[in-house]
Amino acid sequence: MSWQNANWLFIDTETTGLNPADGARVIELGWARVVNMKIVKTGNWLLNPGVQVPAEITNITGIKQEDLEGQPSFKDISHKFYNEMVSSEYMMAFNVKFDKGMIDNEFKLINMSPPQKQWLDPLIWIRRFLQLGDNKLKTVTQHFKVELERAHRADADAEAAALATIKFINSFEGKAMPDNPSELANMEKVWDADQRVINKTKYQSKTKLNKP
Repeated sequence: MSWQNANWLFIDTETTGLNPADGARVIELGWARVVNMKIVKTGNWLLNPGVQVPAEITNITGIKQEDLEGQPSFKDISHKFYNEMVSSEYMMAFNVKFDKGMIDNEFKLINMSPPQKQWLDPLIWIRRFLQLGDNKLKTVTQHFKVELERAHRADADAEAAALATIKFINSFEGKAMPDNPSELANMEKVWDADQRVINKTKYQSKTKLNKP
């Protein structure tokens, strides 16, 4: 297995909040399938979560409560999305912990288990190898000259992030990154742990400097 013949699914979610434990739900699910380092298929669902969309979410995404009326629930599209996941060798998201957590919660709410797949997070690779000032998706796509005209919409974010990831892999594969995605999965855990230590140290130093 190498990146050049891998089949992976890049996803993005828009949600009513940040934490499923606080009742946050998915209101839009977008995805882009990559085969042989090319996007071959995309998809998107607006989802009716059965809860109110906060005004601040509408301000960010442009998704209004009335846009979701008459739209399917996650349960309605769950088998279609499940099949897309099953058809993938790897799952990806830009900040996996958030999107995977939201997806896992949606499956849990309908008493359904998602397929067991290896999830990868290009955000971790970008933090390790690129110095961009910040790691927002818009900054990353601008760096790789990828258009992102409809930021904070799941379909646009998923496709743009997938294109940026393809360009990143083409730049670093066989150099700083392994050719085999499965090998990268193990390295990613180490890099993520290192970044957490660095961020904690920076936070402690900043706190110490700001003490009166």
